[in-house]
Amino acid sequence: MATESTPLTAHAGGDHGGRAMSRRRQLITGVMVGAALAALVVGWLVWGGGKDGSDVDVDVPTINGEALFCGLRNHEHGYISLPNRKDDHYFYWYFPAENATGSEPWILWLQGGPGCSGVAAIAHENGPCRINRDLTTTLNPYSWTKRANVIWLDQPTNTGFSVGSNDEVDATEESVRENIYWFLQEFLKKHPEFLERPLYLAGESYAGHYIPATAHYIWEQNQKSASGVPSLPLTGLAIGNGLTNPIIQSAHMLDMANNSYNIKIAKDEDLSKAQEAVQPCVQQIEACQTNTSVCVEALQFCQTSLMAPFVAQHVNPLDLRMKCADVPSSEGCYDFKHVTAYMNSHAVHKYLNVSSRVKEWQECREDVELRFLMSGDPMKRFDTQLVDLLNEGKLRLLVYVGDADLMCNWHGNLAWMEALEWKGQTAFQTAEEHAFKLSNGTQVGLARDSPQMTFVRVFNAGHLVAMDQPAVALELISRFIDSKPF
Repeated sequence: MATESTPLTAHAGGDHGGRAMSRRRQLITGVMVGAALAALVVGWLVWGGGKDGSDVDVDVPTINGEALFCGLRNHEHGYISLPNRKDDHYFYWYFPAENATGSEPWILWLQGGPGCSGVAAIAHENGPCRINRDLTTTLNPYSWTKRANVIWLDQPTNTGFSVGSNDEVDATEESVRENIYWFLQEFLKKHPEFLERPLYLAGESYAGHYIPATAHYIWEQNQKSASGVPSLPLTGLAIGNGLTNPIIQSAHMLDMANNSYNIKIAKDEDLSKAQEAVQPCVQQIEACQTNTSVCVEALQFCQTSLMAPFVAQHVNPLDLRMKCADVPSSEGCYDFKHVTAYMNSHAVHKYLNVSSRVKEWQECREDVELRFLMSGDPMKRFDTQLVDLLNEGKLRLLVYVGDADLMCNWHGNLAWMEALEWKGQTAFQTAEEHAFKLSNGTQVGLARDSPQMTFVRVFNAGHLVAMDQPAVALELISRFIDSKPF
């Protein structure tokens, strides 16, 4: 019988670099955000000048004699100016499906953070080309473009290569959802063929906020059927290791102390002290739902109290199997400096026609994240945004979770799904848990499947499932798109 410790598919290029500290903010709530929250322990309208960045590339420049991005040519990149904003320009990178037949769906990938670049996911997760530590590149045999047309988006405003006015920055899901909606509408003007194809929103970590909020906004706008604005063909949502209901998920934050990897990640006395903080934490987050003024305090208390036992033992909060060389913040201790170096090379900026307003590409922007933290957005729940769409009976939801993750662990994700009140609640609650296997028969996790809602616990993976288990991630999204059982 396979278990969480069973070795699975090796990484497709690159590695974790797990013992080096870096600026990794691919997650959720508590992080080091500077003086304002110092008490936290863990803390196609082309714009920008130059050639039209949306054209299929012909001449591919090189770094150290190697063609950029694996020499791939069939892709599109550039800026889309948001029609709902005065000076907001979202950078996107679109790769069409490989061996396309003309019927493949399209996926919009949203990275977490808040404030982490979608382009980063191309480099070390589910894109067609991985960037290696020596700045060479390797084709990813498990790219999601094997099954769909995929857009990787840099958002919110000023994330990654995206640029915008400081007067129009984002701090809550209200602006995020509207911006993503109008980005999609503008993208469709360039690719009207996608109007008749299923649209999937996918992402990880803080996308557990972005995706439900955006999906509900799309649903609302589709009901209005405004003249000249097409309905978006939203079909499914896929959330990996997401933060969706912080009330329930915080209540399960300590569950990973007893993990199937048999790794002791905290001292008993520290866990006992943290356990005393669980109920006060839950109460504070509940109060935040109706009183935003207490949300920052709730964030500070919960993350400081509940993560303390793990931080004290230098455990990577994004992958309990890893120890950090230094005391980690909740950003973990991954090392992606090679990706940053690659993306900031002159050749890449020129090739992608990056705006001159972008002085430096950062995988995750602290200033973007800080605005969200100070608004109280991380402690708001967004699972209820899914109810209208699920009750309509047309939309399907996939939640997949690497079971070595502490911050957005599988216990909490399964718990909020079971607790969500909608027409199919009983069907999901009573669905039988069963082995999730690849086509070769290898068990790679556990699944619970109902007609509209699926939960998959992925073995041998942390917060970044597509990086740790790329073959499994591709199998997940493929079955979801094909409506095949898990």
